[in-house]
Amino acid sequence: AAQNGGSGITAEGDVNLEVNDRSGTGSLGSDDNALGITAGGTVSVTTGDGTQLENVNIESGGDLTVDSLEATGEVNLTAKGHIKGSTDKETADIIAPSANIGSLNGNVGSPDDPLRTMLDKVSAYGQNVYLENLKNLTADSIIAGGDPQEGNGNVDLTVDGDITGNGDPDRDD
Repeated sequence: AAQNGGSGITAEGDVNLEVNDRSGTGSLGSDDNALGITAGGTVSVTTGDGTQLENVNIESGGDLTVDSLEATGEVNLTAKGHIKGSTDKETADIIAPSANIGSLNGNVGSPDDPLRTMLDKVSAYGQNVYLENLKNLTADSIIAGGDPQEGNGNVDLTVDGDITGNGDPDRDD
């Protein structure tokens, strides 16, 4: 996601976005210009009848809580604070073929409430990374950059299925 300053949408409470596109597909933000959202509550993204989200690119100037985010392409989420999912664990917070999820100064998920996803492939980074994926997963790159002496730097990955990677990390390929 792009690292441009400033948020496009700011709310003390929830932000509910509904994308309707007559062509049948829509996107939020773009690879080089993410949609900036700073919300005190949950960010929910839905689509109207006959519309599918292709790609989602969201940046947050604070914490980002996602709920019901579904795309047919790639999801890119970047936050200065924590990235959390909804507390409703009946469904995945993010459903897409692939996602890049990054917290600059916080955690992705939490020990008691991991970010719940249904992805084929993920890249994630944060002080700690807590993910629960509801099917087989390719872990492209997962980095926990916290300080282990302060109880940070942990990765907790739960997958309903197999976990694969992109090859030997010591081999140039």
